Amino acid sequence: MAILDVMGHFWLATNPGLQVAGRLIIDAMHKAQLELIDPLSFGNDDDQRYRILGNADGNLLTLDQCLKTGTQTKLSLHGSAIREKYRPSLVIDGANFEGSAVIEFDSVSVKLQYLEEWVGVTGLRAEPKWSGSDLERLTLTYVPIKNTTADTYWGSVEMGFNFSYSMDAIGPRELDENCVMTANFAERSPIEDIYRFCSNLQDLITLCVGRPTKIVDVSLKNSEMPQAMKLYYNWRGAYGQDTQKGIHPRQMLMTFHDIGGIEGISSWLGGAQKLRAVMAPLQNYWYTPNLDVETQFINLFSALEVLDREISDVRDSKGRNDPLWHRINRPIQRINHIISPIVGDTDDWTTEIRDRRNAFVHNDVPQSIDYTRIYFLTESLYFSLVMLLLLECGAPEEMLLKVQQNPRLQLAAERLKFSRTS
Repeated sequence: MAILDVMGHFWLATNPGLQVAGRLIIDAMHKAQLELIDPLSFGNDDDQRYRILGNADGNLLTLDQCLKTGTQTKLSLHGSAIREKYRPSLVIDGANFEGSAVIEFDSVSVKLQYLEEWVGVTGLRAEPKWSGSDLERLTLTYVPIKNTTADTYWGSVEMGFNFSYSMDAIGPRELDENCVMTANFAERSPIEDIYRFCSNLQDLITLCVGRPTKIVDVSLKNSEMPQAMKLYYNWRGAYGQDTQKGIHPRQMLMTFHDIGGIEGISSWLGGAQKLRAVMAPLQNYWYTPNLDVETQFINLFSALEVLDREISDVRDSKGRNDPLWHRINRPIQRINHIISPIVGDTDDWTTEIRDRRNAFVHNDVPQSIDYTRIYFLTESLYFSLVMLLLLECGAPEEMLLKVQQNPRLQLAAERLKFSRTS
């Protein structure tokens, strides 16, 4: 199913004099494809990236970082016809950004799956009036919720709430209350900063609710443009891994209030920016569907090893890295008093984690490997990483203790102890 399917005229941002009719389709995963009935470019230019502008069904469009994916030539008695296909990296609906200058914005607003449940704030109030055991009247009242803001090193992050309803002849038919997170930049910022904010926020919600979270909608503002623009981009986690409509707070690892509200979000955004190399393998763990347990284990191990490098950078006099065991044990010692009641002696746990990793990497896995134990080792490794990430982002120890009490981690602890003694 397409979320955008429009026809119009398109042209290279560097050559507005040549306009070609075509069709732009953006599917449910925000992947875009542009088909043109005549060529915009010629020659052996398949490796070039283009900025293509368009006016389609009244929409001003900017298709950036477009890669030509196909050229089809048809011959007939009346001559030849050349069709071209392009795959844009991103599509901006609402403006034509001419030339080749960097596209910059003053702010970005993003809606995410599970954000409303995670925040857990509503302006709706229900007031029933009873006549004995019968409901006589139900009054719904909406009190607008004030926006909250926290400063960041690049500007500020703001949480806003919107309310809408629809009515017909017999009354209200639909009520909708949603939450939007906005980054307001102190200086106009390029699209890379937009990606970074959206990705870091997506990672936070994913970590807290314990499920891969999708980016639902992104809008952009530039003070030189008359209206907000919509951004289409193939975000991670857009592959329909989770079809559940909502999530209850008791199913979450941490709620918005647990992390300290808007100030906690600000702290996370600052910490995540410093730990981008650590987040990369974690993002594979979260957003790649149907990963086998071995790959999950290797991704988490890699994240722990990178975390040690980012926060320790301990090398010997010849500049060589410490032995592998020390590189994964050193960060664990920072939370030893919290994780050791779960996994037992952390030195022994680190040794087993290292040995399992080496067996996978060097293809030295015994035929009788206990994959159930590997699964629960993976669980314990994941929650250890969660604690360490929160610690790096300024979380108080109370939050780490809440992670320690998570039922998934407690189950892993029991099963690891059982396997060790059986």
